[in-house]
Amino acid sequence: MNILRTCNLTKIYGKGAAKVEAIKNVNISVEAGEFVAIMGPSGSGKSTLLHMIGGLDKSTSGNVFIDDEDIYLLKEEELSIFRRRNVGFIFQFCDLIPSLTVEENILLPLLLDNKHWDRKYFDEIVNLLGISEKCNSLPNTLSGGQKQRTSIARALMSKPLIILADEPTGNLDTKNSENVLDLLQLTVKRYHQTLIMITHDQYIAKRADRIINIIDGQVI
Repeated sequence: MNILRTCNLTKIYGKGAAKVEAIKNVNISVEAGEFVAIMGPSGSGKSTLLHMIGGLDKSTSGNVFIDDEDIYLLKEEELSIFRRRNVGFIFQFCDLIPSLTVEENILLPLLLDNKHWDRKYFDEIVNLLGISEKCNSLPNTLSGGQKQRTSIARALMSKPLIILADEPTGNLDTKNSENVLDLLQLTVKRYHQTLIMITHDQYIAKRADRIINIIDGQVI
């Protein structure tokens, strides 16, 4: 079953001589439970594509369907709620809120949604990711690897339909990159998550079920 599909997705910046086609008529589909890597050189449009898939940026034309819902037909507030409930994000620089504890950062999407959270599930995730002892700590006391594990826990906590990861190991050293990638693969398999990951690293991409290559805004 397709959990995600795009239809002639296009993103254009500027006009006239300054016009840039960042994404050109991209059609992709992803099965539920699949781990897909999107590869391409710097400036190829990888991150733009990921942001449009997640509803963080809107296309110039084309559509994105998540679980058969055309997210571009949703109003701004509806899209925000849909994104919070159905899409988990993991970014290169973690984007943790410095004034909140690790536990509060992990629970933030659920707290914003006034949703009940499952203590057993929370404990299972933080134990699996090795950050249970850091739950009351602030982000500035964490190592880079611990910060990224916290981001993974936050992405998993709302049990989203899809997880989007933009170079999640790009800011880590080799050892931490390996550990975070191992844990990310372990968690998405355990919880039957769908993962789409942006990477420029061929070694990381080879660990995915499938690789989508993108160059100059086009899937090749």
